[in-house]
Amino acid sequence: MRIVESLPKLEALTLCNRVVRESLSNFQFVPMPSLHRVIIVTLRSPIDLQSNLPWTQLTRLRLHGFHNVPALVQLCPKLTVLSLILDSELGEALPRYPVVIRHSHLKVLSLWLTTDSDMLQVLENVLDVLDLPSLDTLLVRCYERPPVSPCIAALVIVDEFIQSSSCTLTKFSIYDVDVLDFSIFMAFLKILHHNPSITRLIILDPSRRSKAQDVVDLLRQPSLSTNPLPILQALDFWTWKEGCDKLQVETIGFRPLVPW
Repeated sequence: MRIVESLPKLEALTLCNRVVRESLSNFQFVPMPSLHRVIIVTLRSPIDLQSNLPWTQLTRLRLHGFHNVPALVQLCPKLTVLSLILDSELGEALPRYPVVIRHSHLKVLSLWLTTDSDMLQVLENVLDVLDLPSLDTLLVRCYERPPVSPCIAALVIVDEFIQSSSCTLTKFSIYDVDVLDFSIFMAFLKILHHNPSITRLIILDPSRRSKAQDVVDLLRQPSLSTNPLPILQALDFWTWKEGCDKLQVETIGFRPLVPW
């Protein structure tokens, strides 16, 4: 029985089966002509790719859990923003896709990494089958402060993906990763060197002891033969305030600075 026949003004929808018994694969949806943003959280079974969710009108999609990411991306031709929370649950649902999915409209990609032991393989499997030539904004975030080695490996995988997509990044964000650790910084630096088009860099430092100028000093160290970010306009450096759980931001502008 349908409670309503349609939801003409609904713009955003969250689907979660953590607290319900019914699988998302059994859902049937009423018409939602204004829907453009969907969050799907499912740790039990994937949503049916044949469901009547209006995939073709979605512009924003966030996935957590058991999903076939390439197939869902392919269903959403208007998609511009994709957020992926990567863990072993996703790995179980992700088949080795036979072809690379090229999506020409997707501009923003957020990768939320866990400390799960299978995270690196899942990350590689997802990015190996996505080609995003229009991507201009990339966010990499860790749920918990990861060990150094997996963090470096993840940055290497991300770097290879960016290069294979031949995209032009203008904004790069990295959260809860200690980029001032020397080994991590060197992997981070390779991404910057391969993306000289970046104009805004956003860092959330988990250490509570670093400052924005520390990053600037590393980027300008004499040992670097070239400036990794020749057209950088601004660096936003987020840190946790001492003694509380509030964030504070320090922004450093670079010349020539144009309106963002």
